[in-house]
Amino acid sequence: MSLPAWPRNSESLFVLMARAGRAIFEKLEVAVAAHGESVILFRPLAIVMRFGPQTQQDIAKLTAQHPAGVSRIVDELEARGLVRRVRGEHDRRTIRVEPTDAGRELFARIDPFVGEALDAVLDPLTPEDREGLIGALAKIVAAAGT
Repeated sequence: MSLPAWPRNSESLFVLMARAGRAIFEKLEVAVAAHGESVILFRPLAIVMRFGPQTQQDIAKLTAQHPAGVSRIVDELEARGLVRRVRGEHDRRTIRVEPTDAGRELFARIDPFVGEALDAVLDPLTPEDREGLIGALAKIVAAAGT
């Protein structure tokens, strides 16, 4: 089914961003599922691998997921031995999620395929288009404070 060209207005931007996000998610899900995993579980692991130990609240913000959902995902990752929760040294109320050796191994094994899947989705864009898109989205996120 061929879709009509989208007019260039704010509503179209919202719809196109949502559809682009869905296309990326679906491509990543296929890539991760090929290795017996779920992108829902892989994303929080990738966050703590790329940014270091994070609170569940930080992971929720960085993955745009509800904190309660992230808590359940971290429970599952922890049960599988892929992450652990660690209390802060200076503030014992702070609990950070950090990867275990098993989590690092899983990430190292799957992440190259995630990169290939992202490149496939973004293939229609030139390197300049990609940089422009990343810059524009980063500005929106920064202005929204999320």
